Amino acid sequence: MNINVGKKRRVRFYSLGCRVNQYEADVLADVFSSRGYEVCDDDDCDVCVVNTCSVTAESDRKSGQILRRAAAANPRAIIVATGCFAQLRPHDAAAIKGVSLVVGNDRKTRIPELADRLLSGALTAPYIDVGDINSAAALEAMTLTAPRKSRAHIKIVDGCDSKCAYCIIPAARGRIRSKPPEDIVAEVRAVAASGCREVVLTGIETSAYGRDLKSIGLVELVRAVACVDGIERIRFGSLDPAAVTPRFIDALAEIPSVMPHFHLSMQSGCDRTLNAMRRRYVTGTVSENIAHLRSVMPNVTLGADVMTGFPGETDEDFAESLDFFRRERFAFTHVFTYSKRAGTEAASMPDQIPEKIKNERSAALIKQTQLIRAEMLDKYIAETQVTKVLFETLKDGVVHGHTPEFFELSARSDKPLDGEIIAVEPAGRDGDTIWGIIK
Repeated sequence: MNINVGKKRRVRFYSLGCRVNQYEADVLADVFSSRGYEVCDDDDCDVCVVNTCSVTAESDRKSGQILRRAAAANPRAIIVATGCFAQLRPHDAAAIKGVSLVVGNDRKTRIPELADRLLSGALTAPYIDVGDINSAAALEAMTLTAPRKSRAHIKIVDGCDSKCAYCIIPAARGRIRSKPPEDIVAEVRAVAASGCREVVLTGIETSAYGRDLKSIGLVELVRAVACVDGIERIRFGSLDPAAVTPRFIDALAEIPSVMPHFHLSMQSGCDRTLNAMRRRYVTGTVSENIAHLRSVMPNVTLGADVMTGFPGETDEDFAESLDFFRRERFAFTHVFTYSKRAGTEAASMPDQIPEKIKNERSAALIKQTQLIRAEMLDKYIAETQVTKVLFETLKDGVVHGHTPEFFELSARSDKPLDGEIIAVEPAGRDGDTIWGIIK
């Protein structure tokens, strides 16, 4: 089946969904490269790996769409389905025309070998390698050695032990499994040696790191990572609001490389809705903790995952949620509508919300966030004389990067500055992007 006979084999990646998927795709790119493959971003490839998502019904649809599109674009390539959609619905993934290989979430590092065997004819397609992820004894060994971007995502924990009423992901990712701290530090050293200056510590439930290890928690891990030479910035994936306590905040505030931006998995700003979702916090406590966070990190910015249209969410409930995100000045929100997932408690709850209302509520929250972000950007430009920007890309004489607060910033440059942290004077903005002058 090799479409590049006599040439170096090529592999392409599509990664849908979360930062964990992005990390795993980066690791697989390393493994394929070590086996002699060239990583590419076009359809002329021997292997196409689609790292799927299943957090919503729309994610399932997009996963299937990408798999079909990849197969149609290159009918002779090995099309690989992995990720949460593949884990939960392996036979549906295998039934998609052109899919050659389906691999579960706890065995992704097998993909390069299995792809080689399919290319050589040693295996027959479609081949399924998916097991019971809840029986997995430990986290699959994965190590990123050569990040392809200035910012490296490092998976520190997989799985989730929460039992939120709406979520199917624990069934796709299994129980909490933390990576040993010495392995994480070694991995961070490797990406720092490659020139990476910023790491994002992430997981399905990032704040649960160490819960299964007993001897270490997230704060202790951050302290160890902060000691790695070359790492100047540390960020996090989505954090459970219940974990962002004054003690946690004070500990992180003492680590200079921790950036003043936190993304909280809030889901709602209404206590009645949070209770129905089986979330483990109330908005009053979150507000108190945010106030404490701002007292020790005055320039901190906040992001949140927010769901609209959970079963039983009334107009009054949504208004309360909207007011919470306005009052607490969330500058970034990842807004999505509730999606019924078979096998979850919420799927059989009464008072399911019509799609039209869900979408209207999402639009209202997105609009509010945009207004808040615009106000914050204008204030930032007016009051900030110099900021430090990690530049990540260069295109048409313009470099693009992020401030410590995770605002996007662009500046003119006649040379690439990828991976460099440069002093910049904010001068204005174009939409959500600050324009700066390199000092």
